[in-house]
Amino acid sequence: MPVAVNHGMVMNSWFNIFGLKSTSDEDEASIEAAAKHLQTLIAEQESLGINRDRIVVGGLSQGGATSLYSLLTIPQKPVAGIIGLSTWLPLHKKFPKAAKANLETPIFLCHGDADGIVSLEFGQLTAEKLKAVNRHAEFNIYPGLPHWVNDKEMNDVSLFINKCLSR
Repeated sequence: MPVAVNHGMVMNSWFNIFGLKSTSDEDEASIEAAAKHLQTLIAEQESLGINRDRIVVGGLSQGGATSLYSLLTIPQKPVAGIIGLSTWLPLHKKFPKAAKANLETPIFLCHGDADGIVSLEFGQLTAEKLKAVNRHAEFNIYPGLPHWVNDKEMNDVSLFINKCLSR
């Protein structure tokens, strides 16, 4: 799909992005479509016999954004956990009212303080929005980490997944 923030370049993308600031306009229709698509992917796993309470969903950047929005706004049975790495909450201005699901599901957010793509401030705003609707939302800052992952973060993600699946 063409992505506006990348000068309309066609690329793999969950949804169109106009900008990566908390004040940027957002393509609500493509965000909603991505959220519904993610739910179909989860439903496919359920059809294979995997219960939602054994599914942890998340991603880096846009994958994390899609996970957060989809799992919080589309009423379904809860998943085991939600992970967002170097990410943001799409359509954040609609929250807390838009939150309808996974309000007790553990949420693990990670952000580097050197992220030049999705600012740490946008990550912190996301954490504030999520903590307002989910007391299990956790936000972790990684010093020197750009818009990517590192070993410490991946170790923390692994511990979070293990905790979610041992409940």
